[in-house]
Amino acid sequence: MSSHEVVKGLSSPADRDRAAAGVRPNRWWEIFFVRLRVIAHLDRRSLALFRVLVAVTTIWDICHRVRDLTAHYTDAGVMPRSLALLWFTDINWISVHMMGGSFWFAATLFAIQFMFALSLLVGYRTRLSLAVSWFLLCSLHIRNFLVLHSGDILQRVLMFFCFFLPIGDVFSVDAVLFTPAESSTSETEASPNTCGSTEESSSFPSSTSSSPAAWLGLRIPSPPAPLHEHPSVWSRLRLWLSDRESVLRTVTSPYCVASFASFALMTQFLIMYIAAYMHKTGDDWRVTYVATSFALGLDYFRRPGIPDWMFHQPELCALLTEAVVTFQHFGPALLVSPIFPGICRTIGAIGFLAMHAGFSLSFRLGQFAWISVIAPLAMLPTWFWDGLFYTLKVPRVTLYYDPQSTLSTILARSCSTFLLPLSKVLPCTQSTSSSTKHRVDHDQLLRQRPSMALLRADQEAFYGVDAFHQAWRLSICFWPLASLSAFLLRRGMSLYKTLTSRDWLPFIWPESVISAPRPVRPHLPYRLPNGRRPRPQSKLRQYAPIVVKTLALGLALTVVVLWNGGNVKASFLPQFPGELRWVAKFFHLDQLWSMFSPNPPHMQFWYIMDGTKVDGTKVELFKNGALYEFEYNEPNWGKPDPFHVAFKNHRWFKFFENGLNAHSHRDALGQRFGDWICENYNHKYHGNDRLKSLDVFQHMDQVNPKLDGTHLPGPSSKQWSFQCNLPPDISPRV
Repeated sequence: MSSHEVVKGLSSPADRDRAAAGVRPNRWWEIFFVRLRVIAHLDRRSLALFRVLVAVTTIWDICHRVRDLTAHYTDAGVMPRSLALLWFTDINWISVHMMGGSFWFAATLFAIQFMFALSLLVGYRTRLSLAVSWFLLCSLHIRNFLVLHSGDILQRVLMFFCFFLPIGDVFSVDAVLFTPAESSTSETEASPNTCGSTEESSSFPSSTSSSPAAWLGLRIPSPPAPLHEHPSVWSRLRLWLSDRESVLRTVTSPYCVASFASFALMTQFLIMYIAAYMHKTGDDWRVTYVATSFALGLDYFRRPGIPDWMFHQPELCALLTEAVVTFQHFGPALLVSPIFPGICRTIGAIGFLAMHAGFSLSFRLGQFAWISVIAPLAMLPTWFWDGLFYTLKVPRVTLYYDPQSTLSTILARSCSTFLLPLSKVLPCTQSTSSSTKHRVDHDQLLRQRPSMALLRADQEAFYGVDAFHQAWRLSICFWPLASLSAFLLRRGMSLYKTLTSRDWLPFIWPESVISAPRPVRPHLPYRLPNGRRPRPQSKLRQYAPIVVKTLALGLALTVVVLWNGGNVKASFLPQFPGELRWVAKFFHLDQLWSMFSPNPPHMQFWYIMDGTKVDGTKVELFKNGALYEFEYNEPNWGKPDPFHVAFKNHRWFKFFENGLNAHSHRDALGQRFGDWICENYNHKYHGNDRLKSLDVFQHMDQVNPKLDGTHLPGPSSKQWSFQCNLPPDISPRV
C-alpha cells in the first residue's frame, strides 16, 4: 500500500479488512492513543545528544570547582564539616563528601566523579555511570550548598529523570558492545549461501514491540516509505510538513521513546518554565517591561560588549522583556501540541534554546548558562532528526563483517553507531552467489584485517582498512579525521602482529582471541543443580520492575508538581504534604525557579575588607581578586573595577549572596570566614607582613531608576571585626 493511502487512512474510517490488517488505527481511542504517544515521545538521538552534553557540562563543572577545592570542600576552607553539620545540613541528606575533610579525600572523589562523567560521555555502562554521576553530584551539592545556583538544581533533577530513559541506546559504547541476544542468534542462523542476508537487529527495541500499545491490544500503523524514496522534492517536502505524515513517522520510528519516563522528563522541563513565569509577578516584568534594563544594570551579571550597548537601548530592552515573558507563558504549549507536533515542538525547543543562549551571552550565570541551553535539546522530536538527516544527505551504506571475528564485529558496529547512523550492519558468512542483491567478495573480506567491508549505494565495495577509512570519509561530522584514523588503525594492526609474534610477551592476547566468535549467553538448563525443574517466570516477577519503576516515577512527579505548586502558591493544587518532604530532600527534587523574580534586584553589593598588618600598615583585601590569591591591595574605599573580578567566579558570588548576606546563621559563617582569611594570609606571610586584624564592611548601591547607566549610593555597614591569632613565637619587628 502506498504512503498516500496509509496517510489517508488516519483521518477517515477504514474498512474492516484494512483494520484487521493493522494498516491504521481506525477507532477513536486508537487515534487518541497515537496522538498521546506523539505528545509524550522523546527521540533516542535527542537523549544521546543530551547525555553527551550533560557529561561535558559535568566535566567542565568539576574542572571549575577544582580551583576552589580547598576553600569550598575541605575542613581547611570556609565550610568545615563541623560547621556544615551544625548549621548547614538536612537530616534527609546523604553525602560521601562528609566522610573526610582532607584535600586528598576530596580530590579522590573529584577524580572518581570525573571518570564516571567520561564513562557517561562515551556511553559505557550508561545507566550505572549516570547513577553514580548523579549521586556524586548531589553529594557534592550537600557538602557546600551555599555555592549552588539554579543551574546545579536543573542539572541534578534532569539527570534523575534521565535514569529511567534509554539515553545509552544511540551513539554509545553500549550500543556497540551490549546487543540483544536475538542479534547473536540471527547471525548464526544466516543462510550459508548468502552474505548479509539477515539484517542485524537493532541495539534497542522497536517502538511498537514493547510499547503500552502491545499490552493494550491496540494496533500501531506500519511505517511509511522513507523520504528519500519519494520521486520528487515537492512530494518529499509536502509529506515532511504533513501533520498526518509526521505523526505516522514518529509512532513507527525505532528511535521513538513514548513512556511514563519520557512524560515525566517533559513535565519537569515544562514545570520549570511555568513556575518561572508564575514567579514573575512584578511590575518590571508585566507592566513597565524594564526588567532587562535593571538586570543589565547589575555590574556583576552584565557581560562586556553587546550587553553594554543594549543597556543604553531602553526600547530594545523593553521588547526583549516582553518577549521573554510571552514565550515563557506560551512556549510550553508548543512542546505538547497535538497538531503538527513535529513542527511545533521543534519551534518550541529551538525557541527556548535561543532564549537561554541570549541570556548566556548577556549575563554571567555560571553553570546555568550551559545546562539551560542543553536541556531543550532533549526535547527535539523525531520529525526534526529525520528532516536533518535527509537535508544533510547522511549516506546510506551497508557494512559487512565476519561474525567469527570479535574485532571485525566491533569495528563494523562502531562505524554504524558513531559515523554512519543510517547504515545497515550485516554478517557475512560465505561468498555470495550471482543472484545475491548485495555482492561482497567473502574470500577477500576474510583476507583483510580487520575483516569488514563497506558497500556504498553505487555498489562499490571497500575492504579492510579501506572500508574503515571510507566510513570516516562519509561521516558528516568526523570526515576531517579520516586519514588520521586509517593511519592509526594500520599502525595498530601492524604493532599487534609484531607483538603477538613474540613468545616472550605472555600478557598480549593471541590472535585467536580476537578472531574467536562472540560468546552467546547460554539458555537456562532444563534441570537445576539440585535436580528440580526450573519454574517458569511468574507474571509478578516479569512485571514487578515495570510496576516499581512506574510507581517511583509517579511519586517523584507528584513531589515535583506539588513542590512547585507550593512555591508559586497555586490555589488549584493541594498543599505539599509534610510526609513527602523527605522524598524531595533525599532524592534532591526540591527546586525553586524564581530567578530575577518577582522583579530583578535593583541593589548590588560589594565588600571592603580593611586589614591591618602587624606593623600597622593598612591594606585592602577584596578588590582585584586579591582575597583568593592572598595578596594585598592599597587602601581604597571605592567601588571595585572591574567589578566581577572582585568575586572571582559565580561560586564565590553565590557564597557571599546566599551565605554571608542572607543566611540565618551568617554570623557563625562570617566568623569562620574571618578565621580562614587570617589563617591563609599568616601562613603565606611572615614577620611584619602578617595580618593582625580585619574589618569587613558591606557597601551597596542602587541602579538608577532613570536607567541612564549610573548608580545611586546605598547603605553601608560594618559586618564583622576580626583579631587574627598570631603564633606566640612571632613578634613584630621594629
